[in-house]
Amino acid sequence: MVKNEETIYERIEKKGIRLTPQRKDIIRILIENNHKHLSASDIYDSLKEENKIMGLATVYRTLDLLTKMGMVMKRDFDSELSHYELVIDQVNHHHLICKNCGKVIEIPDILPKDIKNKLLEEKGFKCMTCSIKFYGYCKECREKMAKKNQI
Repeated sequence: MVKNEETIYERIEKKGIRLTPQRKDIIRILIENNHKHLSASDIYDSLKEENKIMGLATVYRTLDLLTKMGMVMKRDFDSELSHYELVIDQVNHHHLICKNCGKVIEIPDILPKDIKNKLLEEKGFKCMTCSIKFYGYCKECREKMAKKNQI
């Protein structure tokens, strides 16, 4: 569960980062869409719909800053655009990605801790976060494809 906006603002200010109205608006959009993976364009379009005047470059710079601070995770799902999600206080999770419609479904971390720890220990690696991507076809696309005898 994502903490409230004020807690996020406090974390940013503690790092000496100025909290501009534009940054607050972008954070709010991310919080409101907590269970989605938004592109910078999605965020920009949402702000435009609210009549907020902000350049797309500002959205990208803010997302880059939040990513470097570890508050946002940049995800690439084999599309032209990167997608972003707020990761504050979230546990690791993985993604099911439909190769037909592009739908992204989040699933909880499925790796048993002992396997993960063994893998990391063998390689001497300190993991901060992990994500596994599964590519295939969602239920709706499989049903449509079955009707057309494509699978």
